[in-house]
Amino acid sequence: MFKFFLIFFKQGFFAFGGGYSLVSLIEKEIVENYKLMPPETFTSIVSIASSLPGPVAINVGIFVGYFVGGVLGAIIITLGAILPSFFIVTLVVAIFSDMYTNEYVVKVLSGVKPVVAVMIFLAGFRILRKSMTKDIKYSIFFVLSLFVLVYFKNISIAFIIFAAILIGVIIYFISIKINLNKLKG
Repeated sequence: MFKFFLIFFKQGFFAFGGGYSLVSLIEKEIVENYKLMPPETFTSIVSIASSLPGPVAINVGIFVGYFVGGVLGAIIITLGAILPSFFIVTLVVAIFSDMYTNEYVVKVLSGVKPVVAVMIFLAGFRILRKSMTKDIKYSIFFVLSLFVLVYFKNISIAFIIFAAILIGVIIYFISIKINLNKLKG
């Protein structure tokens, strides 16, 4: 269990841009290197963790920890995800509280922004690629529709998440009914 604590602890030090920038790094460790779960399970975990309140990396850590080691695993991995931020913020506040106007610090942070944008894009792209349906036209239509609703129509992301959950539940129950009808003949 300690090695999984270290995975999240190590990734926590590179959390520029928030948890979404870490998703692909965590997936590489959990799914590809340690083969703890299939990619589809990880994608589902990220989807659920993204719809919950709170930092996504911590939410993913809770689910992965529970998947790997139950409640104790969830606690250990969550500590691994939280402690780096705690240490970094404490250090920054203690030492560099007057540095936010420093020209060099501002330049370094502005150089980090494009890297963070690419990491977030890659995480989103990997999730999109794994969640594609067999008929890609519907997936592309769905993604573009959501983009238009959020970017151009200013629809709340919380509303879209709630609507997606509701649609998913409806589709699930419809598919169960269809399958039951097929079984009845």
